[in-house]
Amino acid sequence: MCHLLLFAAELNTTVSILFGIYLMYGIAGFFRTWFFTLAGQRLVARIRVQLFSAIIKQDIEFFDKTRYDHSIVHRYFATKVISLPCICMSCGAC
Repeated sequence: MCHLLLFAAELNTTVSILFGIYLMYGIAGFFRTWFFTLAGQRLVARIRVQLFSAIIKQDIEFFDKTRYDHSIVHRYFATKVISLPCICMSCGAC
């Protein structure tokens, strides 16, 4: 009977330790995903600002010569939806 109580106490300790390890792993995974998502969003925002400033700095002749000048702006705004998941997946966070 004493061996059974000792085994149960030892089992409870082992399960508690494993539960603590899995809990810490889950919390660390949450923060890792959160930080990579934040970094990806900041990277995409920086790229979009640089792209927009490069488009704005063009001479008006550039837009006159370009056949579909609205396509440049359309592509600029379309990349926002596409690029963030791609950047996050390349980091391995998503």
